Amino acid sequence: MKALRCFAFSALVVLVAAPLAHADALCNDLTTPCIAAGTDYLKTGSGTYVAVPSPPPTFPYPPGYEIPLAGSPIVGAPGMADTEIERTSDAVINGGWEPVLLVTGLSLVSTDGSDLYVTLDPTDLSLDTGSIDVFGSLAGGTFDSFFTVYFDVCAGGDSGTGVGCGGFPVVWASSKTFTQNGDTWSPNPPPYAVIDLGPYANDPNPYNKHTGLPTNVVDFWPGPIKELTSGAQHNVSVSATPEPASLILLGTGLLGLAGLKGKKLLKQNS
Repeated sequence: MKALRCFAFSALVVLVAAPLAHADALCNDLTTPCIAAGTDYLKTGSGTYVAVPSPPPTFPYPPGYEIPLAGSPIVGAPGMADTEIERTSDAVINGGWEPVLLVTGLSLVSTDGSDLYVTLDPTDLSLDTGSIDVFGSLAGGTFDSFFTVYFDVCAGGDSGTGVGCGGFPVVWASSKTFTQNGDTWSPNPPPYAVIDLGPYANDPNPYNKHTGLPTNVVDFWPGPIKELTSGAQHNVSVSATPEPASLILLGTGLLGLAGLKGKKLLKQNS
């Protein structure tokens, strides 16, 4: 299996090397429309799951069981994101497939009470790669993408970093190649999106909004994404800061708790 993985990755490296330089050269001409390199900070939505076709003897569920999943925020990630995907280079709009995607963080937790966590396999991070095909103009459009994820299913917890089980036992490990077609993108962030602002540059680029963009390069903000594969589905959207209404409700709740605590102290002192 490892030999097969190495062969697949070697082939991918051959495919990646030339197009990356090609995309950079075109995007540097100040004429060709491109999206900027950067990182998408995403939050997992409902309907996400992974099925276990052939579980090991220690796995607590029968073959084919679908583990329902929700996001578990990555420690330190902007906007409590649970999924991070980097575009390691600019990509040409209407330029065909660009192999520039790199999954850098994944942190999901089961919602069925099984206390299982899904995170990136730390031994195969170089294989968590994919491609994107961007359509439209500098004003936005649609895109297709695919990427492969090598992941571990951990029992009881994970590292919290989006990579590895952090000492918790690995009960199952596998890989999936996800695809999506025709989802939308915009050069502008959606309302309440978490902003990580930084200078325009190629890999590594942890930012989702950039200063100093050339006139022919725009930021890339995906709309809701439904990533599909056999035996799994991952629904994500741009990670967002709490809306003002949510902040008001949170503040009201905290004030209420403070009032209750004050009343308790008064009773104790009387």
